[in-house]
Amino acid sequence: MGSFVFINGNVSAKISYAQTGNGAPVCSFQMAADRVTRDRVITVWVKVNAYGQGLVDLCRKCLSQGTTVSVEGELMNRDGVMGELLEVRARYLDFPCGRR
Repeated sequence: MGSFVFINGNVSAKISYAQTGNGAPVCSFQMAADRVTRDRVITVWVKVNAYGQGLVDLCRKCLSQGTTVSVEGELMNRDGVMGELLEVRARYLDFPCGRR
């Protein structure tokens, strides 16, 4: 089991819908989360994958470029090597139009 995270940010223009090898629906998107330091704002880009019909239906209804979203999920690394590409496997999503 990975580490759980909670991230607030805005959705980028890159939103895609697909199916896993066993036919389960998945929505993938990137979001920008800002971290404010004493003298500047640092934007971090995070890839999010939402699996399952309920989350994917919510994404289809609510996701668009610039949408503010809160994501709670498990921090994953695709290659199995820490320090490589990290992404979040969403458990819950919260949009202005709904939560699941």
